[in-house]
Amino acid sequence: MEKKNKPAPQFKNVNEPTFNDFVNEIEREREEEERKRIDAARKAIRAAYWRNWDKLPSVWVARDDDGSLWIYTTKPVKGGGMFSCSASGDMFQINDSVYPEITFENSPIRVKLLFIDA
Repeated sequence: MEKKNKPAPQFKNVNEPTFNDFVNEIEREREEEERKRIDAARKAIRAAYWRNWDKLPSVWVARDDDGSLWIYTTKPVKGGGMFSCSASGDMFQINDSVYPEITFENSPIRVKLLFIDA
């Protein structure tokens, strides 16, 4: 019985890129492009926000002495541990846990509203 010589196994050069290396590189490039696109959009929104600051609607935010947080369409008046607004204004209660920096003592605070279409 004669032995046949098998060809030696071909080992791949470890420095040669594989198919997965190409795929990973394409994914990295796409992720980088997406990051750049998002950053550009954020910069455009910030620029538009500051350019139109005077045109943005504003409201007042105040925290009552009991910790409840309210938004007012007109400047509220402090009295008896709570705030109230004029007859021409509206008020809406919001989640008490937001804006912990707003206290009864530093209320009311005027804020600008920026609506972002999500």
